[in-house]
Amino acid sequence: MSLPKAFLFDMDGTLCNTEPLHMAAYQTLLQENGRVVDQETFDHQFAGQTTSAVIAHLFPHMSDDMRKDLVALKEARFRETVGRLAPLPGLLEYLDAIAASSATLALVTNAPRADVDCVLAVLGIQTRFSVVIIASELAHPKPHPLPYLRALYEAGVTAKEAVVFEDSIAGLRSARSAGVQTVGVRTTLDAQQLLGSGAWLTIADYHDPALVREGLWPTQTERSGGVAQHISPEY
Repeated sequence: MSLPKAFLFDMDGTLCNTEPLHMAAYQTLLQENGRVVDQETFDHQFAGQTTSAVIAHLFPHMSDDMRKDLVALKEARFRETVGRLAPLPGLLEYLDAIAASSATLALVTNAPRADVDCVLAVLGIQTRFSVVIIASELAHPKPHPLPYLRALYEAGVTAKEAVVFEDSIAGLRSARSAGVQTVGVRTTLDAQQLLGSGAWLTIADYHDPALVREGLWPTQTERSGGVAQHISPEY
């Protein structure tokens, strides 16, 4: 396949493995309010959704104001722990290669803006994305297709000219509903679960040979106009 004109990335679980930190913040909140949710349930029902949506599902009988307070508390606790985050293996090199090819880099996330700013700063990639879509600020977040449709519009590309990287069922549904071919990152779900949710391809991280095999790693030609040769990570 020809190199996509735009690479659209989710954040949590796709750029870095934030899910254990989110889960810890949720578990503390749940314990304080007499609730328990196991990891498997969280991964299948809640991963990739907005915090507001998760809290509304877990605490349906609370008032809106009480749920807003819980959302703020959960996010504050999460941000207290992000200093331990690191990019997924190969991510920085991959972003460099994409940028050198002149393809557009976009971030499309359900995370609140404060979390996005914090996580990107910790990873040192706060200036890497020319398009940033905060889905929670739109009329419909993921799994609705609107976040990815908006990203395509801002990137100036069609769905067939882009590829999405996602790790959650909600994110995969959003991207697929927008008509974009999607790569599933195996941080939260396994390959079978990702493929069953609409992923075209799955990778362990950004050193995965599948990126080269499927034409998703820019060649030297695409990066600098030289002889066609893949410049890929050492495996």
